[in-house]
Amino acid sequence: MPALKTHRRYLSSLFAVLLLGAGCDGGSDPPSEGAPPGSSYLPVRGNERIAWSQPIESGSVNGYQFVALIDDNQAALSDVQCTGGGSSAECSAPLPRMTPGRHRFQLVAINTQGVQSAPSEPLFLDVGAGQTAPVELTAPSISCSTCTNVETLASGLGRVERLTRLSNGDLLMLHEGSQLLRWRGGVVVEAARVDASRDPMTRWVDFEIHPGFPDTPFVYALALTERADGSRTTAVIRMRAVGDAFVEQVTVVPPIPVNSLALPELAIGSDALLYLAIPQTDEGMRADAYDGMLLRFTGDGLAAGNDAGTSPVLAHGVARPGAMSWDVRRRLWLLEREEDSQRTSAFLAPGTTTDTWPRRLNQVVWSSLRPTLVSGLVFVDDSDSSRAFLTAGQPGALLDADVALDSGTLSDPRVVLGGISTFNVTAVAAGECGQLFVAGSTGAGRSTSVLRVTLASQQ
Repeated sequence: MPALKTHRRYLSSLFAVLLLGAGCDGGSDPPSEGAPPGSSYLPVRGNERIAWSQPIESGSVNGYQFVALIDDNQAALSDVQCTGGGSSAECSAPLPRMTPGRHRFQLVAINTQGVQSAPSEPLFLDVGAGQTAPVELTAPSISCSTCTNVETLASGLGRVERLTRLSNGDLLMLHEGSQLLRWRGGVVVEAARVDASRDPMTRWVDFEIHPGFPDTPFVYALALTERADGSRTTAVIRMRAVGDAFVEQVTVVPPIPVNSLALPELAIGSDALLYLAIPQTDEGMRADAYDGMLLRFTGDGLAAGNDAGTSPVLAHGVARPGAMSWDVRRRLWLLEREEDSQRTSAFLAPGTTTDTWPRRLNQVVWSSLRPTLVSGLVFVDDSDSSRAFLTAGQPGALLDADVALDSGTLSDPRVVLGGISTFNVTAVAAGECGQLFVAGSTGAGRSTSVLRVTLASQQ
């Protein structure tokens, strides 16, 4: 693939115009201390757009992904806009977040086949101190009686609907149904975005990381498409990690009708199989073959509901599915999303399929969990018991309870944080060493913060 080439003269003049328009002092470039001979640092605020000419192999630039190398650290570019065609397009994008100080900046292009260009010639940028903060770190006003520490990692975000921790300590979050954002060391960058050119009526409602990530560099997004006539379908989109970005959006599970106002749910097991819960048909709507069923697929979208692999159906009994989570014994727990439900469904998977097929979900009654909307579940396990953290209620609160793995009995849940007038919890993910990652908003405000919560030891 031809190397992406930037034009230093064009970039320099662009920055000069933007800096003057932003009210900077308009002075000459700072001395080139630390830069290679013949180079100089360009003073930037961090809120400019960068522009470049992009060679095109064939067709158009649509589908290309662009990654910035900031001192050799990768950051995906968002809001990339390109015009023109033929052999070259003129592109621009906002500068990614950078810490104040001097940085070497390069660009890399990735075509639709995943082929990556060589890095562009470097630019040397001087980011003004105090003008570009990584992420605001103002802690929301919350109280947590069972926490030893609460740290704000990011704030000022829109609604975060799902959250997971990657093996390298990064966080991946589903943002406003349209983006996957990646947090690393106080900086949030866009990792992927819904491809509106495919279907502008589609949003993402869930995502899962392959259990072998990053050696198997796949992430799966659960897409929901809502038509003007009220019909809805869901599909599973697979993407591949390239640097900090997720590219190559491929539909591996084709659209399945969703004849309910309830949302479908997605989980992936240690077996690397996809578990997709389809809600039952709402009253008055036309039923479909997979309504109220738990389906299972391979990572390539092949049916894996039974040993023969001829059907994706694994089990019956899904009503209005809530979050799914795995305990230490590899049992999949499927919550009911009904506001007045006290039931939690569970079944053993992966396991033998010598019993009756399709299976019927085993209903476990958590009598101590008062009727409420339960929208999230995370297990922190030891050998004989499991500590469960639930996101429940509207506004959401984070609850802590003990689960006896043999009986499935839930202890009386304890409120960790959140609830009315404090912190509306929207997502939770397990960390390490007694830590949780929690997303939510304060009071009536809509700005979401992401917290790292260190929990007191279990008594």
